[in-house]
Amino acid sequence: KLMRVLSILIMAVLTLSETGFATSFDPKEIYRETAKSVVLVTSVDPEMEYKSMGTGSIIRADGLIITNTHVVFNDKSNRPYSKISVYLKPDHLTGNLRTDTSRRYSAVLINYSIPLDLAIVKVRQPSPPLSLPFLPILLYSAIFKVYSSSENSF
Repeated sequence: KLMRVLSILIMAVLTLSETGFATSFDPKEIYRETAKSVVLVTSVDPEMEYKSMGTGSIIRADGLIITNTHVVFNDKSNRPYSKISVYLKPDHLTGNLRTDTSRRYSAVLINYSIPLDLAIVKVRQPSPPLSLPFLPILLYSAIFKVYSSSENSF
């Protein structure tokens, strides 16, 4: 499911580019332009010892992130995980876990859709606020539906 969402996002980036797909397809360039907006999302209920992990993509510079619902929603307790963290990609990977995961930020669940397996989380901004790299995409109807729905709002 995660690969499906990431595939859709990558196709959106390619589709929305100024030149056509056939003339501008360069995997290295796509990676260079989009890799910084991919984040690691971890969720936990410390009191219940449930954990989840997945990836997400920053879709707005203020820290709005799209991920999968199964990453932030605990099926066993039938509620969202109580603690969500987002890890930003370091400028340079060192191979040292402590160093490479030092850019950790707390996040809050904004909304989710179980049928779509899509969720929107937002990084709790430190002071001064971060300006995060994001995917230059339009909000598709499914993403907008999850973001604006009051059905699962917190």
